[in-house]
Amino acid sequence: MFRVEDKYLCTEIQMFLLERRIEAMLSADSNQLQNGYCITSVYFDDSSNSCFYDSQAGHYIRQKYRIRIYNANILS
Repeated sequence: MFRVEDKYLCTEIQMFLLERRIEAMLSADSNQLQNGYCITSVYFDDSSNSCFYDSQAGHYIRQKYRIRIYNANILS
């Protein structure tokens, strides 16, 4: 599975306007907490940090191994 993740800088006004446009088209799903999602991620790499260095180098095709937990407080 491939995905594209682009990041953009926004002013506070641009962000406010973008959020209003998105809210007009989408609704929150039933798993959302009062203030959004709580997401905990644990990433794994090999002893040479290959995943990290591939990411830093901007390699388009790379592997990422992670465990992601939503809306669970596993640290308490």
